[in-house]
Amino acid sequence: MKAIAGFLRRFDRIFVFFLVATISLALHWRVFPMDLMSIHVWRQTETQTTIVNFCEEDFNILNPKKNDRGNSNGIFRMEFPIMQWTFAGFLKLFGNHIAISRILTFLISLMTVWGMYQVGWNLFQQRLPAMISMGALTFSPSFFYYSVNPMPDNFSLCCGVWGISLFLGFVRQGKIVWLLLSAFMLGLATLAKLPFVLFYVFPLAWGISQFLRNRGFVFQLLAFPILLSPAAMWYISVIPGWQSATPVVAGIFGGENNRDSMLEILYGNLTSVVPESILNYAAIPMFLAGIWFVFRNNLHRNEWFPVFLSWFLAMTLFFVYELDLIGTVHDYYLFPFLPFLFLAVGYGGSKLLESKQQWVRGFVLLCLAALPATCYIRMTPRWNPDKPGFNKDLLLYKEDLRNAVPDTALCIIGCDESHYIWHYYLNKRGWTFSHRKLDAETMKDYISKGARYLYSDAREVDENQEMKELLGKMLAEKGSVRVYELRESGNRWKK
Repeated sequence: MKAIAGFLRRFDRIFVFFLVATISLALHWRVFPMDLMSIHVWRQTETQTTIVNFCEEDFNILNPKKNDRGNSNGIFRMEFPIMQWTFAGFLKLFGNHIAISRILTFLISLMTVWGMYQVGWNLFQQRLPAMISMGALTFSPSFFYYSVNPMPDNFSLCCGVWGISLFLGFVRQGKIVWLLLSAFMLGLATLAKLPFVLFYVFPLAWGISQFLRNRGFVFQLLAFPILLSPAAMWYISVIPGWQSATPVVAGIFGGENNRDSMLEILYGNLTSVVPESILNYAAIPMFLAGIWFVFRNNLHRNEWFPVFLSWFLAMTLFFVYELDLIGTVHDYYLFPFLPFLFLAVGYGGSKLLESKQQWVRGFVLLCLAALPATCYIRMTPRWNPDKPGFNKDLLLYKEDLRNAVPDTALCIIGCDESHYIWHYYLNKRGWTFSHRKLDAETMKDYISKGARYLYSDAREVDENQEMKELLGKMLAEKGSVRVYELRESGNRWKK
């Protein structure tokens, strides 16, 4: 019996990992074959469009392309598309199926979950808080939702978590290879998504703390700026072209919200987004207990406390700077906070389970058991084909609308406020109009540049008398979406 107990203790982390992975897989099972939809579907379709274009058009990793491109080549460089390019390689092998991107994203999320265990283990040197951190992160509602949605934030979080874990391992054991791998992973996280440069604060703060404690300067930390340089060079070269991303760069200085609305956004995040979507209601007692036990057990005097505090303050400054953009909807911008938050959950949960009060231990076990249910209840309504977050006729008649005209033809498409969703579902290149507005002069210009077809669900556009003179035969009508030929005489309108 002692041998069996020893075996279970030795492999309990493996059991917990496979348990939470299996539950997550079961709760996600119906989603894998579903097409993209719901909150932030514009960001998902942007990512998937880049993946498909790598696969079918140009596999050069330096040439990510969008479909809302007019008659240009469509190259649009934002974050370095390492994840999109890798996914495209799988599409080349197995075909263009959305399930492939969902499965790959899910596998990345499982790697993040296991990395979270490693962070907890390297920090606490105890399995229980590490396992609780791992399990609670799995069922963070936002993390759960994006676990099967192709977005580079998933990849960056995974790399960032492993970067922190490897650095903690380096500090514990002094293996230089772990430090180099940590620097590489953090560089990769930053390449894939710029906000994850915040994770560099962790090794930087540790190096400064060592210097202040008269332990000398750790020259090995030079690996971090060296391996950050590819990301720095990439963003220095592409940020000047981020015309559509001006709010990201300008932050609170470019927003239109006043002080009262900004405070309202902050209040909404603290009272709704973080407890409901980021943490999970069932994890809140453990999170609060974790914060309390930090001070109760004098961990604020531990040498790691200023390192974590510096990291948290850096993330908070980023959050405040981007508050106008984040609002109360862009929860994936809070991904850099996840390791910090769930370490607190793991620590608090483990300490509560050490309580001599049976009811306290029972309450914590109940919270842990409730995590998957509260997460699923919160997020499963998002995958609703009847409310996909856009004109559902695109979802219902996707193949018919795609087949109405050749994929190589340039099209005018709308109404699409996102400039990504319609192009993804129709698999067409060309121009987009929004706000149910498209005037005749603009359409003449598009026709002169090669536009040959119009997709529209705006009767204000295609039934306008002036616009009708530019329309030819209606090729298809599926639900609210109509497909027209355009008169190929645009040249006669040129001045």
